[in-house]
Amino acid sequence: MRDRLGDYNYDFVMLCNKICGMGHYNMQKKVVVVTEAQYKEWLAKQNKYFTEDLQKEFSGKTANVKRIAYKLQHL
Repeated sequence: MRDRLGDYNYDFVMLCNKICGMGHYNMQKKVVVVTEAQYKEWLAKQNKYFTEDLQKEFSGKTANVKRIAYKLQHL
């Protein structure tokens, strides 16, 4: 689009399409189009929210759910 418009400062904007509250006209996110290498570089710099502690907690709950499901299937 930047090439098409001849405007290299053009920003792609994603607009919210859900009507679930006030201010939807202003719910926007800037979309940045980059190469896969640029994306991986950016991703490596982001904070990690799914920490090792959360992974352990999640995997324990998942394993427990699987055990319960197995038991229920074999009643």
